[in-house]
Amino acid sequence: MSLTFKNLYDYTERNLKRSLGLETLLEARAGMSIDFPGYSRMRPGDYRTAWFATVFLDIRGSTARAFQIGPQKTFATINALLPTLARVVDEHGGFVVDYPGDGIMAHWELEDISDVLTVKNCIQSCCWMDDAVKSIVNPILEKYSIPPITCGIGAAVGEVVVTKIGIPGYMSAKAIGNSVNLASKYAGKDSNSGEIIIASYMSHFAFDDVQPGSQEPIAYRYVANTDSTIKITSQNLKIPRPTREDAQLELKNLIQSKLRNSG
Repeated sequence: MSLTFKNLYDYTERNLKRSLGLETLLEARAGMSIDFPGYSRMRPGDYRTAWFATVFLDIRGSTARAFQIGPQKTFATINALLPTLARVVDEHGGFVVDYPGDGIMAHWELEDISDVLTVKNCIQSCCWMDDAVKSIVNPILEKYSIPPITCGIGAAVGEVVVTKIGIPGYMSAKAIGNSVNLASKYAGKDSNSGEIIIASYMSHFAFDDVQPGSQEPIAYRYVANTDSTIKITSQNLKIPRPTREDAQLELKNLIQSKLRNSG
C-alpha cells in the first residue's frame, strides 16, 4: 500500500491551506462524476442486485459547530476531511458514491457472500479513517486555530439493489438495502461519539491492520453492544483471528442466518 502517514498528512494540510487561501490552488482538472464502477451504463429504472459492504462517516454535532465557527472555517474543515477520507477508501479498494451533508458514503462490492477479503478491506478502511481524523485532520485543524471534530463511523454488509434515479443529465446511482440503512444508522447514533460501530457479524473479519500513525500492526478490540453491533477500539490487544478459509465459511453462514432471521 502506497498510502503512508506522512503523505496523507501532507495531502490533508495542502487541502486545508488552499481552502484558507494560504496556498495557490492547483489548476482545475476534468473530474469523473461519482458513480458505481461497473454500473455507469445503467438507465433510469434499471437495477441490479449485488453484495456490498457499506461505510458511512458522520461529523457529530456539525450543525451547532458550523454556527459557532462560521462558514469559512466550516468550509476549511470539509476540505481537510473529505478528500483525505476519499484517499483512504480508494487505497483500500472501495469507491465513494456520495458526500451526504458533511460526511462520506462508500461501498465495497463483494464477489459473493463469502468474499471475506473485501469485508476485511472495508473494516481496515474504517480503522484508517478513524485514525486519520484523530491523528491527522484534528491536529492540522488545531494548528490553524480551527476546532477539532468528532466523527462517528458505521459499517454493514448485505445484499442491495443498485439502480439509477433521475432524468438524463441529472442522474445518480443509488444502493438500496437494509445494510445501507444500518451503516448510516450506526454512524449517526446519538451514542456514537467518535467510534467505529459495525454489524456484529463483521467483527470476525477485522484482521490486524497498520494505522497511518504507526508502522507496527495494531490489534483492535471488539466490544459487544446490546443491539447486535460491535464497537471497535484500538488498544493493542492481541486478538486471535480465524484462518481465511474459516472466515469465508463463517461469513457466509452468519450472513445467511441474519437474512433468514430478518425475513
